[in-house]
Amino acid sequence: VLSENGLAVALSAENLGERAMPFGCGLHPYFPRTSGSRLTAQVSGFWETDAEVLPTRHVGVPTAFDLNQSLAMQEVVIDNVFTGFGGMAEIASPEQGAILTLSADPVFAQLVLYVPDQVTQVAEMAAGIPPYFCAEPVSNITDAFNQTGETGMITLAPGERFSGEIRFNAREGRES
Repeated sequence: VLSENGLAVALSAENLGERAMPFGCGLHPYFPRTSGSRLTAQVSGFWETDAEVLPTRHVGVPTAFDLNQSLAMQEVVIDNVFTGFGGMAEIASPEQGAILTLSADPVFAQLVLYVPDQVTQVAEMAAGIPPYFCAEPVSNITDAFNQTGETGMITLAPGERFSGEIRFNAREGRES
């Protein structure tokens, strides 16, 4: 729903089958990556990944990727899942004079951050795609179906329904 106050995206699913169904979902929005773009979000954990970007080990948030302190999107290359997402993120775009607040229902307790490397960015720019990053509220970690422990994977019983909402609100501003 688009309103004067912003955009609200509702996600829902219902298990119409006769057996339990493993389930996970999220929203994968792209944001402009400028020299001043910064992302701040409350997170408590981080999944290290292998060469195929599959989770290998859950650790504390590394200093180099500490979203709790505001992270410059121009200074990182990352494709990892943060856990303990508090449901609120702020994206500052000083060049645009705007701050975007992303708020997500508690069912989206993970946040994937994707910032492409220079090679990918150059190739995409050659194809007309401007620089971007993705901050993705999700219900579960990457490859949750094949992982153990606290993965966020949901199992919907027959007839059970999942729903959650993610909201985007913009305001004028130069700093986060």
